[in-house]
Amino acid sequence: MLLFLKESIGLLLAIFLGLYSYRRLGVFHKILFFQTIAAIVSYGCAYFVASYQKYQGDDVNNQWVFNLYIILELFILTFAATKILTGPKNKVYISIGMGVTLLTFLYQMSSAGFYEFANITAITEGIFIVIVCLLVIINSWLYQTKEISRSEVFSIAGLALYFAGYIPFIGTMHNLLVQDEQMTSRLYEIMPILSNIRYLLLAVAFWLINSRSTK
Repeated sequence: MLLFLKESIGLLLAIFLGLYSYRRLGVFHKILFFQTIAAIVSYGCAYFVASYQKYQGDDVNNQWVFNLYIILELFILTFAATKILTGPKNKVYISIGMGVTLLTFLYQMSSAGFYEFANITAITEGIFIVIVCLLVIINSWLYQTKEISRSEVFSIAGLALYFAGYIPFIGTMHNLLVQDEQMTSRLYEIMPILSNIRYLLLAVAFWLINSRSTK
């Protein structure tokens, strides 16, 4: 439980500040807040599934929980993307990205099964989200078609850093598990760090929105 709390400190802080600032949040940040709720529920389910399996003396396999969460997160973040990336071209890009990710998920489920982590789907989702973040930055800073606030900058930076950071690890995870399980365990420590960075930046975004509204 202590390890779970340590890995989720950024997420818990984001949820707390999101609740505190909820009435002042715009649509984009409200959607991101609901994603934090989905994340903590999914992580909690995965933790309790693993604990129950250990208690029963069974092999631990909670990967199906994370597979469900990948798709849930995809829908939530895609919805958020439609609120910050406007225009017909951007909607086409978003639809293509989501479609490719869903097709990848269906392929993995049919070939590897539901109880094996959908790593290719996670990579595809990560690439999709990073591209969305880049499109937001390009539209705002280069073409100046949409001005983004400081809070949006922090939120988008958190998403971009997290997904760009985990793609290399997820991509090599299966090979590393076969070749060096101990090395994989050490490298896995990167994931909680990336997660905490992501949600701490979102927490900062919520705090900025609240402080701006109370002035």
